[in-house]
Amino acid sequence: QFALAPEKDISSTQATADFGFKQTLGALNTFVGVAVHRRILSEAREDMHQAAELAKYIVHNVKLVFDRAACSQGRGRETGGTVDTFDAIREIMLRAQLQYLGGDLALFCPELVQELLLLQDHIEEATAKAVVLPAW
Repeated sequence: QFALAPEKDISSTQATADFGFKQTLGALNTFVGVAVHRRILSEAREDMHQAAELAKYIVHNVKLVFDRAACSQGRGRETGGTVDTFDAIREIMLRAQLQYLGGDLALFCPELVQELLLLQDHIEEATAKAVVLPAW
C-alpha cells in the first residue's frame, strides 16, 4: 500500500510542511527552500568526497616528489635535500590532478608531467610578454 501511494501523500517536503514549517517559514521557503537546501547539501557532500579523493593523490605525490628530490641529490631520506618549493607544488598538484582525472594510467608516460609543466611555463611567459608589450 505504501509503495503505491502517490508522491504527495508520502513526500518528505509535505511532511516537513505539515510538521509546522509551512506556518513558520511560509510555503515558498518550505517547498522551494527545502529543495534548494537539499541540493546544496548533496553537492557539498559530493564535493567533500571529491576533495578527499584528490587529497589522497596529493599526499601520495608529496612523498614521491620530495623523496625523488632527496635521492637525485645523492642524499638519503633521513638527511633530506633542498627542493624548489614552488616547482615542487606545481608538480605535486599537476600529478594529483592527472591521477584524479585519469587514474594512475595518466602518469604512465613519465615525460608527460614535465612536458605539461614546460607548456605551462611557455604559456605564462607568452602571457607576461603580451601584457607588457604595447599593442600597436
